[in-house]
Amino acid sequence: ALTGRQLLSVATPDERPDLPLSTLLGRDWEVTALAAMLDRSAAGRGSVVGITGPAGIGKTRLVRETVQLAQVRG
Repeated sequence: ALTGRQLLSVATPDERPDLPLSTLLGRDWEVTALAAMLDRSAAGRGSVVGITGPAGIGKTRLVRETVQLAQVRG
């Protein structure tokens, strides 16, 4: 028999840092472009990046990956 349950809350990845993220696939071009912009910024030539697209396409994930890359690079 099926039973229903009420959803009380949803934990975002920021609230659950212990949860691993899946491997980012199919975004090599975007990650490479953002990494190049990080390099430019580190060399003193800042950049502004806008990431747009439909819901669910992975904009937040791409930003997270870029932030992580920046943190690793110091």
